Amino acid sequence: MIINYLDALAGWGKTEYIIRETVALAGRGEKSVITVPTVVLCEKVKDRIATKVNTLPNSIRPRIQTIHHENCAGSVVGAIISHINEPKKEEGEILILTMAAYDCMPWKNFRPWTESRYLFGDEIPAVTQCYDVNLPETHDIITKHMTTCIDPALPGYSLVAATEEAIEKIKSMARNRNQDKVWDIFQPLAHVLQSRHWKNYVQDEHHDRLLNGKSTRLQVHSIRQPSTFGFGWKKVTIGGALFEDSLLYQVWKGMGVQFIQEISGPKQHTNGELLNLYWGIEGRMTKYKHDKMQGNEGDDKFIKAVCDKTAKTMGVANTNIVVLTNKNMDEDQFKEATRLPASPYGVDDFKSYRYFVATGAYNHCPAHLKFLKEATGLDAYKIWRGTHFYMVYQGLVRSALRNPDNKEEVHAATVDQQTTWNLKALFPGCKVKRIAGLEQYALRGRTKQWEDDAERKRAQRKQNKLERIMKEWRILNDA
Repeated sequence: MIINYLDALAGWGKTEYIIRETVALAGRGEKSVITVPTVVLCEKVKDRIATKVNTLPNSIRPRIQTIHHENCAGSVVGAIISHINEPKKEEGEILILTMAAYDCMPWKNFRPWTESRYLFGDEIPAVTQCYDVNLPETHDIITKHMTTCIDPALPGYSLVAATEEAIEKIKSMARNRNQDKVWDIFQPLAHVLQSRHWKNYVQDEHHDRLLNGKSTRLQVHSIRQPSTFGFGWKKVTIGGALFEDSLLYQVWKGMGVQFIQEISGPKQHTNGELLNLYWGIEGRMTKYKHDKMQGNEGDDKFIKAVCDKTAKTMGVANTNIVVLTNKNMDEDQFKEATRLPASPYGVDDFKSYRYFVATGAYNHCPAHLKFLKEATGLDAYKIWRGTHFYMVYQGLVRSALRNPDNKEEVHAATVDQQTTWNLKALFPGCKVKRIAGLEQYALRGRTKQWEDDAERKRAQRKQNKLERIMKEWRILNDA
């Protein structure tokens, strides 16, 4: 399989390149499909294309259309299929979809249509997913519809899929048209289980413990397959910042995909002398450190201290800061600051901000990191660079660094030194400084849970008894 790619820094003009290419193709009567991450970007790209189309001769007016859940009366998949089944038209056409809508489509049923079109991906789609949810009592709502088989290539893990008789049930759960609140919890897992373009795995020992009532978390590890784009498109082109660092490139290259570089932009930003970088702790940031780092007695909690010391070091009011953090985390910090979207890809509305702070941690959980290392052969650093570092970089370049007319200094703070030093390599001439007042924070020893071994054994006996009672309760309720 061949995938063409656009590899350049954020803000270099990959979206503009895709727009120019699709408009030029449309001017010759050709047809294209563009995928983007969000509905908002669907409409923004459509508007930019419409402006570019106005430069074509008056006799050429290609059709431009977006299809997504906000402009469909019913199913998005149904709307796309209706579009495909419309009478064939000779003029050029550009159809813009979200990647989520693209993933839901049964493209194999429409090969004559895809074979006459070019496919462009604006931003790199996710290539891995980990479903990791605490479901001690209700996991069987979906696990009873799952079947496993051994994968000889990956000892200790089994492939998992929807059972043949339950595939329609899983598809209904993935669509969740009636907006069932319980199905909401299982929807992300149902999406990958019903798709032929994701391989899904469970760790054998962990999954057996869950099914036997000895564990509480349902964990499914998923990897997107190159077949996602294997429907005979005339040409597949994907654009993304630092493309060769992305997990999609790293993982699919190991699966035999032939990547052809269509455009190569600069490898370093030219406005690095305007950037001041600040870091707080040595090493790498993790969600565990986010919650467990401790200072001296009487010190603030770690993230509060990071936020307070960062603002003091920068010498700026919160109202002037744009913040990137994990979804639903740190909401009590920087209350007057502006928060970036949890996934800031393609966002272009924050170019006036010269102060950026990233407090989030975007690493995979330890179980999924272990799986990825064993399933792909990638080391921890490459996985970290394609996840946590990539997200922080995407957030930073939403700031005034994206504005070519900005001549003022930009200040950016990350919690950890590792992220800062990787950013420094992309911005030659930048200045680096440690955030003062965080030196004492470190991971302390775990708080002692039991006074002695006898107390630990008593607690274990109580836990075993509770598990037996819950198992008997489930048997009685199933009878």
